[in-house]
Amino acid sequence: MMISSGPKEYPAHAELESGSSDADTSLTRMAAMIGEGKRVLDVGCASGYFARLLRKNGCVVTGIDANPEALALAGDGCERTILADLDIQSLLPLLGGATFDVVAFGDVLEHLRDPLRLLEEARGALTQDGYIVASIPNIAHGAIRLSMLSGRFDYSEYGLLDETHIRFFTAKSLDELFLCAGFAVDRTERTTLPLFERSDLVPDVDRDQYPPATVAEIESDPECATLQFVVRAMPLDDASRHAALSRRFLEANTALAAATARIETQARTLDAVRLELEETRGHLAEADREMRIAQQRFREADDARVTALERISRLSEDLQTSEATGQALTAALGEIDELRATVTQIAEEVARVRARMEPPKTGPRTTAGPKPAAPKPAAQKAPGQKARRLKTQGQEIVNLVS
Repeated sequence: MMISSGPKEYPAHAELESGSSDADTSLTRMAAMIGEGKRVLDVGCASGYFARLLRKNGCVVTGIDANPEALALAGDGCERTILADLDIQSLLPLLGGATFDVVAFGDVLEHLRDPLRLLEEARGALTQDGYIVASIPNIAHGAIRLSMLSGRFDYSEYGLLDETHIRFFTAKSLDELFLCAGFAVDRTERTTLPLFERSDLVPDVDRDQYPPATVAEIESDPECATLQFVVRAMPLDDASRHAALSRRFLEANTALAAATARIETQARTLDAVRLELEETRGHLAEADREMRIAQQRFREADDARVTALERISRLSEDLQTSEATGQALTAALGEIDELRATVTQIAEEVARVRARMEPPKTGPRTTAGPKPAAPKPAAQKAPGQKARRLKTQGQEIVNLVS
């Protein structure tokens, strides 16, 4: 690896060291793109694990790296090794005029401060039919995007957020990098890692921690599961490079014009929305005023309701009192009826007593027999007084009842 901050311990790549070339990794895909019997410049050769794989395919490899300890182990895979830090050294002087069928960048460009400069220099190291093969991590992997939504961008020892990465690429920015360097990417393959699969190469993310709509949007991106891009880039001559850049410029200019038109449309829409918002605010103010009036009327109506309930309560109490009075009056009328009956009985009794107390009527005087003796006054007085007293009491009762 080309880093100026000091040597890095590289991964062992046991799948290559064991002699297996069947593993679906970025390095095995690069080896397939390189083919057999090629002269290869392995930029960032590390300990030579990729060079040894290429040598099995009959390739002759020159390795270059900034880590002297790793480079010391690469001799059995490389015909030649070069110790250099390509962040601060130019490539072509180090090669001494040598050219190659393929220049390979296996997870290297993301470690460089100026990968564009190195790619431009690599054009001068290619044979007439030569090309570049490279593998580059995809910073737009779904796990990275979800992690950033959670506010996390945590570097790690290896993987997409390797602590020594200083450049990050998507499919679009990678294509633009090669085009600006004078190459056209004519073949792109991918290694993949499912979004929620646990791996040391990506941050841990849990589906349940994110809204389903967010997860669905990220999963709809075709590069969601892409771990690395493996590309082959063919060099362009100056005319082709100019034409490609011109096409890209026209595409960008067209996209810019379309974006400008969308922005203008959105600006007009925004103005209309602002006007509608102002009108809505006016309507809301009027509605608020009417609401306050309605609330005042409601309070007044509620006060009237409370007053009415109080009156109803009083009327209910009065009605209950009236019912009691009516019941008492009904009872009094019954008593009066009873008194009238009693008076009637007394009157009848008085009448009977009076009838018994009246003296009998005398008939014509006759000559036959002796003259009856006159009654004694004392014997007639008591019955007459009793009759008068009963008559007086009965009249008083009649007057009282009447």
